[in-house]
Amino acid sequence: MKLIVKQIMNKIFKLSPHIKAYDWGSSSKDSWVGKIAQLNSISSFPYAEAWFGNHVNGSSKIALDKSPKEESCNEESYSKLIDLDYQLNFLGKVLSISRPLSIQLHPRKSKAIELHNLQPELFKDDNEKNEIAIAISKLNIAAGFLSKEEIASRKLSFPSLNNISSSNNYKDLLEEIFKLEEEKLNKFCNKIYNAKSDNLILNKSIEQLSTLYPEGDTGVIVLLLMNIIQIEPGSAVYTPAGYPHAYLSGELIEIMTRSDNVIRAGLTSKNIDYSLFSECLSSETEKPRILTDSSSSEDKKMFSTDNLNVLISRRSGFINRCNDIKIMLSLDAKGMLNDKHEIIPLSSYFIEANQDLNLQIDHGRVVFFYSNSK
Repeated sequence: MKLIVKQIMNKIFKLSPHIKAYDWGSSSKDSWVGKIAQLNSISSFPYAEAWFGNHVNGSSKIALDKSPKEESCNEESYSKLIDLDYQLNFLGKVLSISRPLSIQLHPRKSKAIELHNLQPELFKDDNEKNEIAIAISKLNIAAGFLSKEEIASRKLSFPSLNNISSSNNYKDLLEEIFKLEEEKLNKFCNKIYNAKSDNLILNKSIEQLSTLYPEGDTGVIVLLLMNIIQIEPGSAVYTPAGYPHAYLSGELIEIMTRSDNVIRAGLTSKNIDYSLFSECLSSETEKPRILTDSSSSEDKKMFSTDNLNVLISRRSGFINRCNDIKIMLSLDAKGMLNDKHEIIPLSSYFIEANQDLNLQIDHGRVVFFYSNSK
């Protein structure tokens, strides 16, 4: 049964994120997720993702003051955010990536509802998943498929692609790639591992994959059909539902619709569904959409689209009341929130809606995740 917390006078709560340990995560305690895990005394390893929100696959916890009737009422009692009477339609994350993630996409709303009803054990929610990723280090990403002309150029570096299909249409190539038997897959991947292109990021990823998948993997070949780009720290990229992508290396902040539905086509030990991946592709040959900072100040950055918002601020000041729940994460800031809540690096807070905020930052950056009320 959900707990009702609306009667509690305090409207700002300390938050402890949920830490995910995936094989592509960082082994370093000095990674962003590693430092967040240590601050919150969480031992999950490798340090892959820190989740700020309330999803069934991983819920943050918030510190509620104990009832005055209880002993030691000044102590904190942490409760899972998903068990409390709050409605969040966003999920914030920090990712530390040491090797390529799966080639993936996320279903649109109508398909998410269908998949959740048919396979609730794999698709735990019925939400469409759109994402904004903001780089906090150099972020390498594969996103969207190449045009026919670009695939023809990529084939000059990886001529074995011509042996899979003479077509330069990514759909024709995908159809043949997804049908490859193990022996042929191994043969083609070995040729790819021994080839080089003029894209240094792609070369580095292929080198990593040759160690991770010495016998080959479908995703290795699919990767060759994709745009390979680097996002500079402080820049953002938008990934809508249906858009194929794979993070390759780096660290980032991410906000998304509150969903964890993923359809994969390689580079993973998790469930792969080539048919469903092909069915759910949309806007797949569009170039990655780099978002523009909409703020007018050098002291902050604001990225917004599809009812998702990320505000990164270095500036102290009064934030006017708004109608939306916020989650605040300090990246490297020190200061105070509303003269009561201490801000230290990597600390985080859950902020109820309709709050006036007085942000006092000595130095460093804080991040606000939120979604506008509808």
